[in-house]
Amino acid sequence: MASLARNMPELVTGQALTVYGDLTALTGWLMFNLGDHKAARYYYDDARAAGYRAGNNDLVAYTLSAASQLAAVRQRVRQAVDSLKQAGYNATGFVSENTAHEFLTWRRSLYQLAPLLFRNK
Repeated sequence: MASLARNMPELVTGQALTVYGDLTALTGWLMFNLGDHKAARYYYDDARAAGYRAGNNDLVAYTLSAASQLAAVRQRVRQAVDSLKQAGYNATGFVSENTAHEFLTWRRSLYQLAPLLFRNK
């Protein structure tokens, strides 16, 4: 795709990179659904790079959000939060060490999340 984009007029290059990025993001999504998280990450990163080169902020934000979801599924909370912040979202994360989906974990999470949702601006 890079060689194809180099030989196109500048007006078409951004559009070609956007199409490539969209298709690559779709491939990442398919890999995610198939459980191949390593391949999903590769395609999300490739799509994000195409989005940056095309100047397509929506594509960049989408791929960063998808990468955040992938990181969360892989239990990499800090990476998930960093991806969301790069995409422009106000994100925060919390890890309850050595616990699972138990009542105290949910209670602590709600205790930390509720003030963020219901604060005065």
